Amino acid sequence: YRIEHLNDENWLGWKRRVKAILFEKGIEGYVEGTVPRPASGRDADIAQWEINDRKAQTVIELSIADSQMMSTV
Repeated sequence: YRIEHLNDENWLGWKRRVKAILFEKGIEGYVEGTVPRPASGRDADIAQWEINDRKAQTVIELSIADSQMMSTV
């Protein structure tokens, strides 16, 4: 996807586009908190949750301008 990186002036449009990307990938719930990390259970379930959570983080990180990165740490 090619979207304008988050900067000081485009929060609303950026948020909407990133949410659409996350939805299309089926990982929006990891950002919204509706897919909680399994507290216990099969290792495979926990590993899959961690993979999907990291995918969601990556979508966000790759769409943020360098000037905004300090705000995400």
